[in-house]
Amino acid sequence: MLRQTSSFALYAALGATLLFMLAVSVNALAATPEQRALIERHLIPMEGGRNFRDLGGYQTEDGRQVKSGLLYRSGVLHHLTDADYKKIDALDIQTVVDFRAIEERQDEPTNWKAGDVNIMTWDYHMTFGEGNDVLGAFANPDLGGPEAEALMAELYRQMIDQQQPHYAAMFDQLANNDEALLFHCTAGKDRTGIAAALLLTALGVERETVIADYTLSETIASLPEYQTAAPALTDDMDETYSFLASMSPAALDALMGTRRAYIEAALDEMATRAGSVDAYIRNDLGVSEQDLQQLQATYLE
Repeated sequence: MLRQTSSFALYAALGATLLFMLAVSVNALAATPEQRALIERHLIPMEGGRNFRDLGGYQTEDGRQVKSGLLYRSGVLHHLTDADYKKIDALDIQTVVDFRAIEERQDEPTNWKAGDVNIMTWDYHMTFGEGNDVLGAFANPDLGGPEAEALMAELYRQMIDQQQPHYAAMFDQLANNDEALLFHCTAGKDRTGIAAALLLTALGVERETVIADYTLSETIASLPEYQTAAPALTDDMDETYSFLASMSPAALDALMGTRRAYIEAALDEMATRAGSVDAYIRNDLGVSEQDLQQLQATYLE
């Protein structure tokens, strides 16, 4: 049984670049020309960063596009180098939304070096299912790919409840400010991926583009030319690697991925609860029509 206070930190750590390098069973994805174009447009390469991207440039259904230089998504910031912070300083980021749980922030604290910034965090422990049974199921050495992907979809449905107040707070911050904002978690793919999907949807980006942005994380992580320096292996990561060793290759591949089915599970769950993703944003996250108009006025062109 995974310890309650560390189980999510284990889960999130599996998305790190180091684990992509160690998991030889995970094959590099063949990026399409469209994916390559998206990577070139949105990825900001960092020596010690993970999946640092600008959401600017995505087209909305009404013909506008998301402004560049205002909305950023990323993985953990702990390993950013001085050269990375030189890049970030030029972005003039004023707010950092950190979706990570207590243990993650303690293990990899953010040492911000790009001027004054408002860092939003929440003290919480994150579990999946009764006694973490959903996450613990990944340790079954006989777990197959389809079953593992179904478990990931269930994790995403649960993440909606777990992160709802954090997503609501991010939207409130965006609606009441017009400055650059960065949101992130550890791997920059799950909690951050859902947050990006919600934000792009609120701005009027169509669903297929939202999904393309989400699935791009796995493509970036699997391509050697976009890999960054792996963090040093430390004793406190022993539990993570013990958990990894217990997993089947198919389960590891599913856990580390960003499959279309995962984000669709989250979006469909929102629609089931509220009638549509837009209604979920309004009713469950408390984003008013006036807020939506302000968001679009600020972040679209």
